Amino acid sequence: MERYQSFGFLLLPHFLVTIGLVIYNTMKEHGKSLSDLTGSYQQALIIAVLIGTLGIITSIVLWTKYIYGRSAKKLENILNEMDE
Repeated sequence: MERYQSFGFLLLPHFLVTIGLVIYNTMKEHGKSLSDLTGSYQQALIIAVLIGTLGIITSIVLWTKYIYGRSAKKLENILNEMDE
């Protein structure tokens, strides 16, 4: 389970850079730059990135726990029974 979580966490920076480039290219097409954003929009963007990052981290943890948690517990029980 730790490997799956680590893989998901390794994809997080790639995801954030990709989203950042999409936003930058969209603004560039409209003739704007990141420096044109007002202070309130910059704060909103930072908060959105933080909330998105926390959401992705939470979803990775819940995904591995839900998908692989049951099988991991069964495997752990089998290994414990073999040790006894």
